Amino acid sequence: MIIAFVAGTVIALHEGRRFGLSAKMLIDLILWGFLASLVGARVFLFLIETPSISFPLDKNTFFQIVNGASSFHGGLIAGGCVICIIGRYYHVNIWRL
Repeated sequence: MIIAFVAGTVIALHEGRRFGLSAKMLIDLILWGFLASLVGARVFLFLIETPSISFPLDKNTFFQIVNGASSFHGGLIAGGCVICIIGRYYHVNIWRL
């Protein structure tokens, strides 16, 4: 998975140069998008699966990644939000990203 992440980053930087996008903006987009999608996937899973989690909640339930999965939808939503925020910050049309 790390190899795919690095390969995707290299390809994105190469293609971004071709379309006139700065490398700094693309690195920000990739790193913040990755972090936001991890957190968003976990938060969304936590919100969906709350009825099946026993109460009272242990304060470490959210951080026990090994014992649970993640929600694709939460990662997609959080990643999309990051694309919108970074695109607006760098004054780039979102559809160009």
